[in-house]
Formats: sequence, C-alpha cells, structure tokens
Amino acid sequence: RPVSASRPPCLQRNGAVFALMIRKGSMRRQNELPYIPPVGSIFARRTHGLDLELRGRHAVVTGAGRGIGRAIALALADAGVHVAFNYLRNRKAADATLAELRERGVDALAAKANVADPQALSGMFTEVRERFGTLDLLVANAASGVERDAMDLTAHHFHWTMEVNAWGFLNAAQNAVPLMGNGGSIVA
Repeated sequence: RPVSASRPPCLQRNGAVFALMIRKGSMRRQNELPYIPPVGSIFARRTHGLDLELRGRHAVVTGAGRGIGRAIALALADAGVHVAFNYLRNRKAADATLAELRERGVDALAAKANVADPQALSGMFTEVRERFGTLDLLVANAASGVERDAMDLTAHHFHWTMEVNAWGFLNAAQNAVPLMGNGGSIVA
C-alpha cells in the first residue's frame, strides 16, 4: 500500500522496522513503501510475500540489557527467537532482561561485553557459537554519546563515541557473519 497521511508518521519510515522490511521484491514502485505494522507485531507475520516467521531462530541484540535493545530482545522472544545480548555496566537490569526472556520460553544468554572492545565482543560471540551453534540475526543496537556543546567536546569524547557506534557495529558484524552460515540479517 502506498504511504498515506492516514498512517502515523512513525509507521511510514520507522528506522529499524523499515530496515527489517526491505527485502528483494518488497518495493513495488519507487514512491511506494511497504506497510509497516507496529513493532511488537512484525516478527511473526507474513508481509508482502516476505516470510517473517522467526520461531527457533537465533539472534544477538547488542545493548539489550535495558531500553530499546531490551524491547527488541523481548519482541524477538515473543516470536520464539533465542536471544543473546550484551550489556556494559548494569548487571541488575541485564539479569532482569535475561529472566524475562527465559520466562517467554526461549534460550537466552547475557554477556558483559563492551562492543568497542574486540576481545570482549569476540568472547561473547564465542559463547553464542557454543550455546546456539548458529546465528540468524544481529541487531546492532548498542550506542553511546556525549551530551555536550560541540565546542566542549574533546578528542576523547569523539573517539569514545566512534569506537562504540562505528567500530562496535563493524566488530559485531565481523563476529556475527561467520556464524550465519547460509545467510542472515544485520539490522543497524
């Protein structure tokens, strides 16, 4: 269906959700976007001929101990996806997320790992390989930044942000792809 004013703006071009929907053949015409259902319902639906059934698949969601990453991990668990995730500082929140994932009937793994640290992230993906054997989906959600005026930023602030947001994503993708075997998806 074409984008219309009757659909809420968040459903017209919702970053992560839109990224999940773009697959070969899903765009009918240049000026037409696929219908994007609310986030909680997309994972177990069939949309525009694209099978989004994920039950029994394996995913890594970076930064899923809390916030948006947690919501993504729980939505995936609701669809029957086994989820591994990392956290950086808040073990209590990570434990709560882990418990809630397991309550939803899926296998779950939490690892303390900084995405900007190649050794720590490699260790997490080693745990994923040992636990799940394979990987179908990487959701690169972990992010960081410094809330300061541009003139107050230092090289340290810039490098920290780039290490987490850019290098962390690349590092996670490089660790995930070898576990994807016959293919998988990366959402950033």
